Amino acid sequence: MAIRILIHGCAGRMGQAVLARASQHKKLRIIGGAERSGHVSLGKPLPGRVRAAPLAAFADEKLDGIVDFSAPQAAMQAAQLCARRHWFLVSGTTGFTPVQTRKLKTAARRTPILHAGNMSLAVHVLAELVRQTSSLLRDNWDVEILETHHREKRDAPSGTALLLHEAAAQGRKQKLKAELGRRGARTAKKIGMHAVRGGTLVGRHEVLFAGEGEVLRLAHEAQNRDIFADGALRAAAWLHRKPPGFYRFADMLPSLTARRK
Repeated sequence: MAIRILIHGCAGRMGQAVLARASQHKKLRIIGGAERSGHVSLGKPLPGRVRAAPLAAFADEKLDGIVDFSAPQAAMQAAQLCARRHWFLVSGTTGFTPVQTRKLKTAARRTPILHAGNMSLAVHVLAELVRQTSSLLRDNWDVEILETHHREKRDAPSGTALLLHEAAAQGRKQKLKAELGRRGARTAKKIGMHAVRGGTLVGRHEVLFAGEGEVLRLAHEAQNRDIFADGALRAAAWLHRKPPGFYRFADMLPSLTARRK
């Protein structure tokens, strides 16, 4: 039986990408698309012959879960609904405050929730490489993170940049404070983070390890949004029937990278 999911934030760039890619995932069935009340897309056709409706319209729908690419406050509403109905939630929304993140984890006590600021498999492989590199290059090596996105991206630094910052800190087994756009000399035990916005760039992230007389760069560039849409849909299939809990994309990496016999 197909897994029945709702796409929340269906009129956004990522929401439309998920709708367009859904037909490639045979285990999943798109029940509908949700947008905030008053959104200009309500009632209009979207990819996959879906018409957007307010989230509240689906409160009594027979669903298994929600795939969410919306805004932080809207994602909180989706999480609360999933907790009440015991639907799973896959959220790629970024820009959560610490309070909102805690609320998301509280909702995960009642239903499975997977949150990732980036749904690309290769990005999470990059994070693992950053973690390993950071553990090997310690003294006298500075870490800088540069992220580049389209002009309309609202949050900075990006969720992926924060993921890479966390990986670098874990590699050194210490807290490394992030400094966004700092001017002047870089101080010890801090990571520089730089956000560039322009044009229609999907996303590029580079982690620079700078030592004495040499530099190592690790980078990832997204060439389209299909990679994120496919990752979110794979996450939905993976999260279905998991016990309540707060999951990360890294938790499903073994199933994505396992060799097929």
